[in-house]
Amino acid sequence: MRTSATFDEPAHILAGHRHWQCGDFGINPEHPPLLKLLAAAPLISRTLVEPNWNCGSRLTPKPEMFSAGGAFLVNNNVDSVLIPARLAAAVLSLLLARLVFLAAQEMFGKPEALTVLALLAFEPNLIAHGSLVTTDMAVSATAFAAVVALYRYGKNPAWARFLMVGLEFGLMLVAKHTAVIFVPILFALFIGDAFLFRRPEVRLPDQIFRRVAAFAGFSLLGFILIWSFYGFRYYALPNATQNMVSG
Repeated sequence: MRTSATFDEPAHILAGHRHWQCGDFGINPEHPPLLKLLAAAPLISRTLVEPNWNCGSRLTPKPEMFSAGGAFLVNNNVDSVLIPARLAAAVLSLLLARLVFLAAQEMFGKPEALTVLALLAFEPNLIAHGSLVTTDMAVSATAFAAVVALYRYGKNPAWARFLMVGLEFGLMLVAKHTAVIFVPILFALFIGDAFLFRRPEVRLPDQIFRRVAAFAGFSLLGFILIWSFYGFRYYALPNATQNMVSG
């Protein structure tokens, strides 16, 4: 936890702080807010030395975002900001480990689940990135959660499981923009599952139609969740009245 901050971490932490402070999404817009909000949550009630511009008053160009992030950590004692933020971000790694164990236990059994958990614990990428304030573990955890939720819904469709898939879709997409690549992959898996494990009591075309309709429902719920993270706003800055893009 006490290693130096990586290149991205100060910018993510400052952006998350500004998200909580006034709903300013004009800083660090190339990454969605899930990880940043989680990492900056321990800073909510603290009195901190703020950047030299009012929160939400203007868009923050990318070069300034990185320099301001570094200054934010230095001016507020690096360890007192970075360590709590990393501890909060590490929750996603712990959730991933817990989910991997539970999914493997449901699919194969407890001995196999313990084996999988041990392999995960020594996985180099998890060791290297598991406690950093970056989007890598956020998208890993949420994407795996989406796969598991989709698997469980396909196995036993129910409203509770339907809502869970929609929730996981939204969290996955609000973890990292590139997670959108998982959407067609999950769709192909969901439809392919209907061909491989056909239910004889239901005609295949009906199964396909139901799954396509269900997937559309998952996507709609996911979109609503994404929008809620941005405060159901169209603009990056609070109280903005026109479209603006950062430089």
